Amino acid sequence: MSDSKKETGSKSTKAQREVGLLIEILRLATYVHRPMKSKVADGSELSVSETRLLMCLAGEGALAGQEMADLMGMSAMNVSRALATLEQKGLIERVDNNDNRRRKPMTLTAAGRRAFDTLQEPLAEVASLMLKGLKAQEQRQLADALAKLNANTVAAAND
Repeated sequence: MSDSKKETGSKSTKAQREVGLLIEILRLATYVHRPMKSKVADGSELSVSETRLLMCLAGEGALAGQEMADLMGMSAMNVSRALATLEQKGLIERVDNNDNRRRKPMTLTAAGRRAFDTLQEPLAEVASLMLKGLKAQEQRQLADALAKLNANTVAAAND
């Protein structure tokens, strides 16, 4: 086989492998949504989007809507809608930003912190279901790989 055919075959095999991995990632995203809805969001009377934003604010602190959209990979419209609902429910509030009046950060209220705290047990249950059978080393490898995937995806979205 000529070198050019080997190179073409190698590129094709690599592309096929990468497309297969992309399909698995998309499938996983679909499967993650189901237990997040049934085991976490439904029990809290929150939507999955609202739950994700509570988790984001609990982990990151005060953020503006666009920052949450970027971090969570959500559309600005879905973030805006979920934030409005969370604010109506008294779970988040706007924070003054004297340095940049156009940036409107949100933060958890005491009620929002309590709501987040009640999510810990069902979140742990979903995590346990998903990570079942993975050893600690495999979980660390997965965390490293996911960090790279997230960074690559964010960079590609910003190009």
